[in-house]
Parts: sequence; C-alpha cells; structure tokens
Amino acid sequence: MGVEENGSVTVPREARPDGPVSDGRARFAALIQEARPSHGRDEELDFDVTMANLGIDSLAIVHLIVRIEDEFDLVFPRSLLLPRVFTSPASLWSALEAVL
Repeated sequence: MGVEENGSVTVPREARPDGPVSDGRARFAALIQEARPSHGRDEELDFDVTMANLGIDSLAIVHLIVRIEDEFDLVFPRSLLLPRVFTSPASLWSALEAVL
C-alpha cells in the first residue's frame, strides 16, 4: 500500500477484502455496530441515520477509523478525513469503497 503526497492511497489487491463488496459492507456494518453504545447494538443498523443519532461521537469515530484501518488493512487517506465523510454509515461506506 502506498500513500501519495496528495493523500491518495493505492491499496494492493492482497490488502483488499477477500469477498465481494457485500462481504466488505457486512464487515464494515459490524464495526459500526461495535462503535455504538451498548444499549443500541441490538437495533438494526440504518446506514442513513447520522452517526450522532447512532450514539457515535467524535471520540468513537477516531476509534472506528483505527478499527477500519485494521480490519481492511489500509491507511485512511487524508482526502477522506473530512466531517462530511463521517456524517452517516452510508457516507463513510461510500468513501471507503473508493479505496477498497
């Protein structure tokens, strides 16, 4: 994996999720559920609900970033570290698909 000066990331094929995109999405959804407060984890995840409404605050987002980097063996490009990317699980997944 290489990080360019402009913040873009090249992810080698061996670092990409093993299964189809749906497998990656399921792994991502599990990480979002883990980031939620324990009282909300039993509820079905709605990708369009804001992170705040899921109980995921800024500190939880920082931990989520680390978990996503570990799970998908990648480094978040600087270009994705924008507030709009972390508005909802849907917006975050959409941005991640570009680097997976």
